[in-house]
Amino acid sequence: MRAHPTFLILVVAVGCGSPASQDRTDGGPSSTTDASGGISDSARPAADAQATVLPCDTLRRGEWAPLTPPGFSTDVAFAAHAVTTDPHNAGRLYFGTNTQGMFRSDDCGATFTEIATGAGHDELRSGRQWQIVIDPVDSNVMYTNSGYGTEQYYKSVNGGIDWAPLVPGGETGAFESGSFVQHFAMDPTDHNHLILNPHFQCAPGSGHAAACLLESFDAGAHWRFNEGANAPTSGEGAGLWMEDAQHWYFALYFGGLARTSDGGAHWTRLFDQRYATPSHARGLDGALYVGGVFGLMRSTDGVVFDDVAGAPGTDAMVVAGDVVVVGRSSSLAWTRLADIETGPWTSLPDLTPLVPHPDFVPIFSLDYDPHHRVIYVALSNNGFWRYALP
Repeated sequence: MRAHPTFLILVVAVGCGSPASQDRTDGGPSSTTDASGGISDSARPAADAQATVLPCDTLRRGEWAPLTPPGFSTDVAFAAHAVTTDPHNAGRLYFGTNTQGMFRSDDCGATFTEIATGAGHDELRSGRQWQIVIDPVDSNVMYTNSGYGTEQYYKSVNGGIDWAPLVPGGETGAFESGSFVQHFAMDPTDHNHLILNPHFQCAPGSGHAAACLLESFDAGAHWRFNEGANAPTSGEGAGLWMEDAQHWYFALYFGGLARTSDGGAHWTRLFDQRYATPSHARGLDGALYVGGVFGLMRSTDGVVFDDVAGAPGTDAMVVAGDVVVVGRSSSLAWTRLADIETGPWTSLPDLTPLVPHPDFVPIFSLDYDPHHRVIYVALSNNGFWRYALP
């Protein structure tokens, strides 16, 4: 099971297998932790941005390493937006930026190739890729966006080289603020079933309800408006995910969590007094876990949620293989999927002493490669980073 958070990816797919027993450190220099769990002074590289990045088979473990695509600069506002591992190809990952292009690495971030070099290059370069979704059936099929650029979503069928608008009929014209699309969701039981929600709402005078969604059953070739009763209104950062064709959830941050069990025809607000993020996962017992600013929330029926005692704050969460990784600001922790309810959680070294802008360390995107046991994060103006679990 593999779940992606938003700003982050929310698609759930089957994860790769357990890490190979021979995947160990290369014996080279590595960071050490002090008594507080942070990186010790003697272990900090003299110039973090220039730290050596090694291929997948020789990773130094137990330390953070910056990953820098060619020409990438943290001086650009909101520079690092998305990082996504390819579930079909171990060690391959994709990076989305703010107006600096899209990149692919096939060796856990040791080297990079710029993609999106064909059709749609200028459109993607004009904005931010805060979501990169790889089709669970065919990794040549990908989806991404150009937030605050063209404000649209795009689709590639050749591995990210060429991109075409995902909504060719122009239905996003009903979305407020210049056709601004916020988020993409895919049905994990049918990769052709897609949902888009607006960055804000459908515009007054568009002929559609403010709380509108766009829905496709043929991978984006055609779209229809979905305007169910009591549907929540979208907003910046709000994210929807699909459990199957009928059961969807809409996380509204401080607005709580809403649910439909009939494909969007009717919605019920499950709670509105607790912060809910679009990050989510299923436990081995089938319970649903949803991220929140103060921890995780758990439900056995998908309707009533209780707080998980001792769980860390969760803006972003990913599950791949048998590992769960959660993060909020500069704090990240992991546990086994079997222990998601009870812990213990292992905290990673704090990133604050390492990043160029320690006063602003938001996790824009989080992913995990279970084959090589590597955590990847996109940290806005603090760039892309990697942590190989011991």
